Amino acid sequence: MVAVAFVGVFGVLVGNLVLMVASLLGGVFLFSRVRLVRERLLLLPEQVAFNSSLVKGSFTAGEVFSEEVAVVSGADHVFSLSVPVGKLSQSVVSKGGSALSYSFRPELSGSYGFDVAEAMVDEEYGLASGVTGLGFGVELKVYPRVVAAALQALSYLEGRGIQGAGEQPTAVKGRGYEYAESREYVPGDDLKQIDWKATVRLGRHIVKEYYVESSWAVHVLYEADVPDPVSGDELASCFLRSVVSFAERGWVLGLSVLRGGEVVLHHAELHPVVAVSIALRYVLQADVSAARLVYEVLDPVQRSRLRVVMEAASVEGDMPLVREELFGGLYSCVLYLTSLAGDPGSLLEVSYLAVVSGTRLVVVEPCKPWRYGGFEVAYRVWRQGDKVNRSLARMGVDVAVSLEEAFEKLAEQRPLLWA
Repeated sequence: MVAVAFVGVFGVLVGNLVLMVASLLGGVFLFSRVRLVRERLLLLPEQVAFNSSLVKGSFTAGEVFSEEVAVVSGADHVFSLSVPVGKLSQSVVSKGGSALSYSFRPELSGSYGFDVAEAMVDEEYGLASGVTGLGFGVELKVYPRVVAAALQALSYLEGRGIQGAGEQPTAVKGRGYEYAESREYVPGDDLKQIDWKATVRLGRHIVKEYYVESSWAVHVLYEADVPDPVSGDELASCFLRSVVSFAERGWVLGLSVLRGGEVVLHHAELHPVVAVSIALRYVLQADVSAARLVYEVLDPVQRSRLRVVMEAASVEGDMPLVREELFGGLYSCVLYLTSLAGDPGSLLEVSYLAVVSGTRLVVVEPCKPWRYGGFEVAYRVWRQGDKVNRSLARMGVDVAVSLEEAFEKLAEQRPLLWA
């Protein structure tokens, strides 16, 4: 439009009739194209229909939400469709029916959505374009990863009876081969341990206990220092999932939580049920918003049982004590969960002692904190992580970027026990 006006003005100044006529005709043509686009924009909302005007869903952060969307267009022209949140499998919609796929993969929990999709209309020569809104919206509830992990932990406890920290069996007893003693059954005991002869004789359920072999014991070290909410969610979820996974296999667990280089929680040789209870309680107490979301999705009976877990007390420790237990022969392997964002001193010290003592150690780094900060902060975090990983590689320590990979590395060392 500016170019046409310039040609017209120039034609008037130089008295060139051809330029003036050309400018007039060009202006009329351009005006007609703009008017055409406006008419199409006014008619388009009535010519386009979706199989559903509102897509709803709830899922966990880091997962992909996908929904098929059918679009029927009665317009004689194509248009481009875009959404402010998520993405569509294709943007161009032609006359007739089109099958699209809407997808969204958020890293952070929260409520996401929009009320209107944006349609862009161009005229055939590319001289004019415009945008209008179409009645298509999305409402998504995205839960933190740790909520899904907490529900998994609660499901495990529901199947074995809820126990508080004061109800665990003697520390050195569990799944083994050497008989220790018989006692009355308590919720959470493996049914395979029941001594049926003694049960019939005494009229109450009696279980046999055996001394634990170190092959069945693992210590999970959770370094809770994180630089951003996404890393915190990923790391807390990984911690809780790892404890549940070991518990499901019947392993005796030790748990330690480090924050700022200090031991803020420590338990040695826990019954699997008690270990899951303690890990669940710590994670939900550390993240009040996640705890609130967990309560929202539970029924009243489950809420009352979860309160039993939350009301038990925790035990603090110190690093010398943790080191003594880790490498004193109690545990066959150690899992160290970290975001590599804090002081690497504790990690390097534990790694060195594991190598010296011959204890199996796998370091799990499920986070990528350099993706969520400014450039300078991201580079500094990445640089530190790279240096730490180089040091671990020189010591021969295994590093995994996911819990699944960590389990594979443990299985390579102890395939029979891990099956």
